[in-house]
Amino acid sequence: MNPSLRVKAVVGRRIYLDDHSSRKNQKIQELEATLYDALQQEPGRRASEALSEGQREDLQAAVEKLRRQILRQSREFDSQILPERMELLQQAQQKAELRHCLALFHEVNEKILLTYLSSISVPGMRAPKTGIEPAVTAN
Repeated sequence: MNPSLRVKAVVGRRIYLDDHSSRKNQKIQELEATLYDALQQEPGRRASEALSEGQREDLQAAVEKLRRQILRQSREFDSQILPERMELLQQAQQKAELRHCLALFHEVNEKILLTYLSSISVPGMRAPKTGIEPAVTAN
């Protein structure tokens, strides 16, 4: 898959998971609002005293369920993103290695060309000074 398409896919997943996380955060805020309202009705009492036994159990269950969902989604997101990031990193490293090899190739090619040019003689022309000694050939 094309790296730019992979990046778009990762970004798309990230947006989806962020939106899902936002909805979960909204649920948490609603639960907090319920708790706040219960505390406002009877300001001198503790939260556990302001709620009925059923409300406390429901609130605890909802908070625990939400916490488990958020942790599970976070792990899922990490497990999806990590391999993709590793692949993108590997592709970037391969690209850097290829650039280095290409630069070496051009350097060697230039040296070969300059060596060749310095070894041939053209009447009335001087060979360029390359710092590379021409190869000695036996005639």
